[in-house]
Amino acid sequence: MNILIVSVNERTREIGLRRAVGASRRAVLTQFLAESLAVTLAAGAIGVALALLVGGVLTLLPLPKLFHLPPPPPLRLAVAFFFMVAVGLLAGVIPARRAANLDPAAALRYE
Repeated sequence: MNILIVSVNERTREIGLRRAVGASRRAVLTQFLAESLAVTLAAGAIGVALALLVGGVLTLLPLPKLFHLPPPPPLRLAVAFFFMVAVGLLAGVIPARRAANLDPAAALRYE
C-alpha cells in the first residue's frame, strides 16, 4: 500500500495529464490496480522461491531427528500465494481510488 501511495503522489501530474486528455477514472483505477497486482505477484514469487530455497538448505543441515523438515505441500503454497495476492490487491484499492478521483486541474498544478 505504501509503495502505491508514494507512486500516486509522485505521479500526480501524470495522472492529471492523462485525465485532462480524456482518460476515464476507470482507466486510471485499472492502471494502479494492475501495478498493485504486478508488485504483489513479483513479491509473492520471490517469497515462495526464497521459502523453498531456505527449506532446501535446512534439509541439508545435520539436524536432530526431532527437527524433521518435510517438503511444503504445494496446496499450502498455492493458498498462501492466493491470499497474498488478494491482500495486495485490497491494499492497492485505496491508492488507486485516490488516483482515479484526482481533479485534473488540481493535479496539473500539483508540485
